[in-house]
Amino acid sequence: MDALQQYLLQHFAQAPEPAAAVQAPRAPAVDPESAALPILSRCITIAVAGTGARIGTTTQALQALLFLSKSGYKAALIEMVDKPILPEYTSNAGTCEDCYTVKGLHLFRSKNTISRAKEEFEFFVLDYGDFSMIPDQASFMERDFKIICTGIKPQEAHSLSPVLEKDDGSFAYCFSFVPPMDYDDVISLMRHKLIYFAPSAPDY
Repeated sequence: MDALQQYLLQHFAQAPEPAAAVQAPRAPAVDPESAALPILSRCITIAVAGTGARIGTTTQALQALLFLSKSGYKAALIEMVDKPILPEYTSNAGTCEDCYTVKGLHLFRSKNTISRAKEEFEFFVLDYGDFSMIPDQASFMERDFKIICTGIKPQEAHSLSPVLEKDDGSFAYCFSFVPPMDYDDVISLMRHKLIYFAPSAPDY
């Protein structure tokens, strides 16, 4: 099961209290094929950012979108960056200037679409890109759920430090490209933080 699927199941399904850290090989608390997720009364926002470029931020945002859509929710992904990359997934711009559909997934290339689309969807997955490049970090901090994608290479660990300084205790950390033999070291270093290890994952 994908790391973000574990995270979402723990928070939106009948799952036990989340542990301080969850390893990728651990059996899921809830079967994603049979999980009965609750009916929502408002649009929930899931913010995803990374500690640098090419750390898997957009891939993990897409994984969250795939899971929510498969679970029966009306969900959409919105790129919160000035230079969106998702239009490269398709040559079809869709039905309007800011939105398009790929394999049934709703994608928006502009953060300006949030206010007019919030009545249509139950979940927004917000791709903020590089955390250090977010012009208004208050926008990230105010979201319902906040996920940081990172890694253990020296430059990635260095970029994680300023994110930890901003963490008010509400961040979850998704580690990409970590060999299983290093899991215990990461868990020890990130004690008291909610962390996950992301396996290799297709975009759809």
